[in-house]
Amino acid sequence: MRIGIVAVHGVLPQVRYGLQDQVATALCNALITQKNGKNWAMTVVLPRNRSPVVSDVSTISRVHVAGDSADSPSEDFFDVHEAFWSPLDKGKATFVKVLVWIVTTIFLPFNDFARYREQFLKICWDLAYTGVAILLGVVALLIAALVAAEAMRDVLCLIPSSSLPSQAPRVACPGFDFLHAFGLVFRADAWRDAFGLLVTTIALLLSPLTLLQTFGESAIVGLACGFAGAYLLWQVVRATAFILFNIPEFMRRDGVQLFSRICWTVALGLLAYLFLRIEWYTPVNGQNLGAIGVLLVVAVGLFNFGRSYLAWFVTNFFGDVQIYTTRDQNSDFFALREQILAKVASAISNVVSDAPAGQPYDRVYVLAHSLGSTISMDALLRLYDIQSASATLANSPLPAADWKRIRGFVTFGTSLEKTKYFFNAWNPTPSQDWEQWNSAIYGAIFTQEKNALEAPDNSSGIYWLNNWFFSDFVSDGICTYRSFLLPGERVSQNPAAMRLAAAAGRPVIGRLVAANRERFGPFPRYPQTHTHYIDSDWFWQPQSPEDTGVVDVVTSGTTLTWTQPHARAAVGAVPRVPPPPSRSESISPWAAKFHKAWEVVN
Repeated sequence: MRIGIVAVHGVLPQVRYGLQDQVATALCNALITQKNGKNWAMTVVLPRNRSPVVSDVSTISRVHVAGDSADSPSEDFFDVHEAFWSPLDKGKATFVKVLVWIVTTIFLPFNDFARYREQFLKICWDLAYTGVAILLGVVALLIAALVAAEAMRDVLCLIPSSSLPSQAPRVACPGFDFLHAFGLVFRADAWRDAFGLLVTTIALLLSPLTLLQTFGESAIVGLACGFAGAYLLWQVVRATAFILFNIPEFMRRDGVQLFSRICWTVALGLLAYLFLRIEWYTPVNGQNLGAIGVLLVVAVGLFNFGRSYLAWFVTNFFGDVQIYTTRDQNSDFFALREQILAKVASAISNVVSDAPAGQPYDRVYVLAHSLGSTISMDALLRLYDIQSASATLANSPLPAADWKRIRGFVTFGTSLEKTKYFFNAWNPTPSQDWEQWNSAIYGAIFTQEKNALEAPDNSSGIYWLNNWFFSDFVSDGICTYRSFLLPGERVSQNPAAMRLAAAAGRPVIGRLVAANRERFGPFPRYPQTHTHYIDSDWFWQPQSPEDTGVVDVVTSGTTLTWTQPHARAAVGAVPRVPPPPSRSESISPWAAKFHKAWEVVN
């Protein structure tokens, strides 16, 4: 069988083909782990239908049986494509804009009908994790300011009082004590004195002539060397950490590169030592600057960490979400949102329609991470609308036969529940709400019934498998994507479907259209678990006879058989039509109070 997989990345800056190669490599390893009597390999190939635009010819990461031809496989193979949208919005959301948006959105629920539903403990975890993460960066910046002020105090103590400018605070000079600088963190008066010292420092920096007259040439040179040495030493620490954590990858790629990195890092460290040594022995008023350089190293290191960490965490994790959840069409962000959505929809459409393997794929699966799952959902809804609206046209932009090749939707680390809240928090109009979050349409497209994979096409629904870590502050279990419709029914049939469900005579809600897989996640081994799904064996492999791993989804319909425990049974050669799922599920009258009125009947 010819299997096409579209991988859609999420937040954080991405490298082109990064997720594509990561998914293909992990899938290759998962197939080998299943021990199905075949060895597998991953090869990069070009599509057979070349685009007239050179930049549109994207490579394919093909997973095939080792020894089989990579260009023209005779056995089952899996082509991994990437919907790459990262460059479209990176750098557009600033740190300040994102912070304002977060604060504004937090307080919108007090004047809005939007609701966010998730487990209470999960909400507590997400809020605590985000708060601690931001607090970590803020504390680093505050301590950096305090340590820098302490260094300034020690410098001022070396200058005669008569040489100091009038705005310089009078400070006590008890002598240098490195631990004393950190003990000041818990003293309120130290923060007041630190503010005055920092104001003095800024005033001096803005007045070069006064700075020169106060400190003298040698002191300024020594302090400049101290700052340069501190900055270089911080870069040495970062480079050393990168080398230590990536030694296996260096050895796999090129041992010479590892040796080169070590040499350059050592050279940088020697240069940092030279600058700090100059600072240490710089004479000021008969004394040396001495260990003031140590405080500069600490201050610069903490400042670099706090600044870069806050910018990375806030902007990268929330900036993309701010842009993509913008409803205001007068905003520049809305144009970016449309570009992103068009990019992903086009990538999926090309895979199902353009036969990049030379012939159309038998099945196509969409694997979407993080915010990519929200974008992919919108793209699939848009493609569904296109093929439904053009079904009677002779030259449909997306024929029904192509649409029916989409068999599975695998989300991991999904932000669908959170982005749904962010959309609704800005009071959409009825038409916008129907276009973006019409619950009825979910049931017409998706299903959590695994047996839908046994059907010859997606007439029984696109199987939706949601994988999420409790420790991942971005992800959630899917709980509000419900519908009274069955796969293949039209949205206009929803009132009749609700009346049919109401005939049960008790409160019911629509069926959940996604199958959830949950585990706590690899925390605290990885403090941030949002990017550790694909490298998890749990993600790919089933953990029990009732469980469904991602490898089970993407190999459904093939003749591959497994020998691993808890692996799926081979799907029969003759597909069958699975029975339709239930339209609804019963809930208690008390539980019905927690749902919106239109979600519950009777």
